[in-house]
Order: sequence, then C-alpha cells, then structure tokens
Amino acid sequence: MKSRLRRRRTRLHLAQLTEAQLRDVGLTPEMAEREIAKSRLLMLDRPYQPPF
Repeated sequence: MKSRLRRRRTRLHLAQLTEAQLRDVGLTPEMAEREIAKSRLLMLDRPYQPPF
C-alpha cells in the first residue's frame, strides 16, 4: 500500500514539472505523460495541464 501511495505522489510531482525541469532529470514530456497516465485518477487531481 505504501509503495502505491509513493508512486502516486511521485506522479503528482512529475505532473507539476516544467519542460526544462524534466530535461534536467533526463525525461521528455512524452515520457512524463506516459508515466502520469499510469495513475487513472491522477488526471482528475490536476488543476491544470503542464506547460509542455
């Protein structure tokens, strides 16, 4: 259960990163979106779309 919550929190943080920040950690916006999409309800929690 804890690992599921940790993954969800990580995806929430990932959803808030800018394109420049994603590049800094070695991810493309497409890679980030694929990871974010793994949380089915995450899209409901996001107040806005990332700037990429």
